[in-house]
Amino acid sequence: MIQRVERRAHPPGPTNFNGPTGLTWRHAYRIVFDPLRFMQQTAKSYGDISFFRLFGKRGYLLNHPDVISQVLIHQADAFEKLPRQLSVIRQIFGDGILVTERQRWRTDRQHLQRAFNTSLMERNARYTVLQTVKMLDRWQAQTEVEMTWEMTRLTAEVASVVLVGEGDPKVVDRLTDAIMFVSDEFSHEMNSIWTLPDWIPLTRKRKKQESLQFYRELFDQLIAKRKANPSANEDFLQFLIDQPTPRDVGDSFIRDQLLTILIAAYHATSMALVWTFHLLEKHPEVEAKALDELLAAEESQLERTQFQQLTYLRNVISESLRLYPAAWALFVRQSTRPVTVRGYEIAAGGWFYISPFVTHRTEEFFPNPLVFDPDRFSLGRKKEIPKNAYFPFGLGGHACIGERMATEQLVLIVATILKRYRLRNRIPGYEPELAGRLALRPRGPFWMKTESSR
Repeated sequence: MIQRVERRAHPPGPTNFNGPTGLTWRHAYRIVFDPLRFMQQTAKSYGDISFFRLFGKRGYLLNHPDVISQVLIHQADAFEKLPRQLSVIRQIFGDGILVTERQRWRTDRQHLQRAFNTSLMERNARYTVLQTVKMLDRWQAQTEVEMTWEMTRLTAEVASVVLVGEGDPKVVDRLTDAIMFVSDEFSHEMNSIWTLPDWIPLTRKRKKQESLQFYRELFDQLIAKRKANPSANEDFLQFLIDQPTPRDVGDSFIRDQLLTILIAAYHATSMALVWTFHLLEKHPEVEAKALDELLAAEESQLERTQFQQLTYLRNVISESLRLYPAAWALFVRQSTRPVTVRGYEIAAGGWFYISPFVTHRTEEFFPNPLVFDPDRFSLGRKKEIPKNAYFPFGLGGHACIGERMATEQLVLIVATILKRYRLRNRIPGYEPELAGRLALRPRGPFWMKTESSR
């Protein structure tokens, strides 16, 4: 008997009602308003690669390390970041490294990579600890702190000092508010099928323009001031000024790179801190073990040289980033030519969705995926994690350029806070609702009580 082999035009996926008409609004609605749950449910139901329609567009959700690496590494030249998303994010990042593609991106990456040298890393570590201590001193007069704002302000302050050598508290406060607003507004515009024009007299549109104007004027002033009076400090701004600017870049090159690092990198770090302390509060045995490791450290104030010694705390950070990756979804990729993925011939123009949040919570790659288990990343067990299944900073050439610096910063901040405070939920057992913004964050305010650490 000859077995009949069924050939499918597309991978399996949720039913695309009205597919021939292009009026498949259901999935587009969920991508905009409920992306985390939609992606999780789709991956759980349909596996490694699934297909759905977004009006007239073809969407593909990838949820297997081998399939994801095909798009981000092995066939990367066949894909580009979705132009529609780039046009939105360019409003704030200009032509920063997060936005550029192909040869321009390679040139910028090589140029900026030299800035992440030992001097900058040490400066980042030093000011990370100093600014964290200043924050903790301020907490002495408080019994509760709103974590999303506090962690955003902390990383904005560190970034201001490390990147541009400035730390005016009033400027940092305004910078913090602008970062949080931009995170909401631009993530909504990036994921929406349609967006309202900026000239419509709405409060959010006005605030958006005010935030953009504030960013641009602030950094243009700082750059002009530094060019007129060069600094002996080896910060990121001085490096960009001293190094020959790559050919064929605009006048805003330095500002664009600074804004990219400030918002895309440091804001992601701030949200990773929020989730780490939420998990430590839920798991006091993990917190106690991390604190024991800290108490064994000799120095009263942490330094970068101790980073490698804090093995367990680094595992805690890694596991926190697995459960709550700040970069919960990567830029949507669009195929520029026909590609073969998991045996499916996919025409050019497909939209490919990749979510570390979804992959990190898949049983096949991480047994008991919802269990907070820092020992997953211990030396003996780390090899059990499938290759490319863990990617909180992205994969391939476009992975985060500041991954190493961000990891060090996370460990140093958590360690410095734990030495003085335990953070407890204002409401025992409270579980914040997830919001997929520019970074994964709690929906609404997230208050925690400060208690003295042992």
